[in-house]
Amino acid sequence: MTGRSPNRPVESDARTEGLRFRRQFFLGPTPLGGLEGWHRVQLTDKFALTIHPDLEFHRAVAGGRSLTLLGFLLDPEDPAATSLDILERLLREMDDAVRLPELTNMLGGRWALLAMDERRSILFHDAGGQRSVYYGRRAASEGIRCASQPGLLATALDASIDPEARDSMCSPGCRTYWLPGDTSLFEGIRALLPNHYLDLDQGTAHRYWPTSETELPRWNDPVAESARILERTVEAAARRYPLALSMTAGWDSRLTLALGRPHRDRLYSFTLAYHFSPRDIPDHTIPARLLSRLGMAHRLLLPPARIDGSFDSACREANPSAKETSFVEAQALLEGSPPGRLCITGDVAEVVKCLYRNTGGEGEPLTPHGLASLCRAGSHPFAIRAFEFWLAGAPRAGPIHLLDLFCWEQMVGRWQALIRSEFDIVQDSFSPLNSRHLVMGMLTVDEGERRPPDHVFLRRLIERLWPEVLMEPINPPEPVRLRNVVSRVLDGVGMSRSLRDRLRRLRGI
Repeated sequence: MTGRSPNRPVESDARTEGLRFRRQFFLGPTPLGGLEGWHRVQLTDKFALTIHPDLEFHRAVAGGRSLTLLGFLLDPEDPAATSLDILERLLREMDDAVRLPELTNMLGGRWALLAMDERRSILFHDAGGQRSVYYGRRAASEGIRCASQPGLLATALDASIDPEARDSMCSPGCRTYWLPGDTSLFEGIRALLPNHYLDLDQGTAHRYWPTSETELPRWNDPVAESARILERTVEAAARRYPLALSMTAGWDSRLTLALGRPHRDRLYSFTLAYHFSPRDIPDHTIPARLLSRLGMAHRLLLPPARIDGSFDSACREANPSAKETSFVEAQALLEGSPPGRLCITGDVAEVVKCLYRNTGGEGEPLTPHGLASLCRAGSHPFAIRAFEFWLAGAPRAGPIHLLDLFCWEQMVGRWQALIRSEFDIVQDSFSPLNSRHLVMGMLTVDEGERRPPDHVFLRRLIERLWPEVLMEPINPPEPVRLRNVVSRVLDGVGMSRSLRDRLRRLRGI
């Protein structure tokens, strides 16, 4: 069974209804009512899926085993393979549902996968958790319900806002808008973290990676092997979808631009202008200058003068904890870019950049307060408990630096996944780096070559892929302006513009 393309254009005469919970899904004992035009698939007598028509899905069944894919799979070892091809291969190789995740280590894309055999049923997602999964239940005696976003799940469960979650997000020391650990904005609803699967019969999440037996791949030439996997992943996507590329002045978008070299004549390259930012900041000017020098077109998508009321409502309903500026940027993307494009992003790269390191020294033990400080989540008891829970379940020994795993499962799996979901309403996306095997191999590179500000490994990788994209500087300093100084001061006390917007909205929930 195969669903529709994940990038079907929005029809102008069904603007609001077509965008409602766009590219989302719901899993429960029965299909979810009240959603006109959604696909409804009864998987077993205990589980049924309700799927938005713009979310691609595929299903493979053999005997008492089945796999159901929500989203799309990319295989760098076989770029010509379709999602259904890959799914059917996985089904042939699967002898136990709980061992399936290890078979997906090489695979890219953006997906959630339901695996069912004669003994159990599990749900897990791509390496970076970029196709989000949330779960909860009304009562302990009831079966588990899952959805791609907590807003849809809260609607189905009639769940209330968690006062502590709201207060934590609005606390003075909090400078993030993603929820810590596996928490959500709603009581009784939790997020499935990357590297975990959800046992659908028991309603419990279990870590499947890394384990005490985990070994990182040993590549003779990490630059060459990384480039090979990345290029073939983008090739796999380009065979199926027209591509778009979001550009800034940063490292990640420079890498994704280099990966777009074979497809540059067909890429739609754009920059979303930041809300309330001057037009001459580096994130706006450098992409335009660089793409012009490369003979490529560049579009600066300006924020609308005011957000459309129906679009604003659809965004709020789909992502209750998202920040206001995301809605403005999403509307700019809806109005300014061609429909039907799959957007390449640089997500997941943070895992290999040594983004978080213990300021007290490598010998100092990690604490919940220390983790909260590193990711600027504040010191509210809600956040501290969430990070305490994460630490309790994290492996204490192994080949992965614990703070790289923290970045993987928190910054990537919560923050970047939330950003991706915010833009699902207008555009599907994927990161070529979203492969566990690839990230594991990159993590074998010496830290000295991965650390900021030089990012030697990333620079070598870009030079191999397309050296000309380095003609313009990466992340140059912004001009000194009063606006910038004020913004930094506000950010220093946890009150940047996006957080003030979020605070006003959360107080009104």
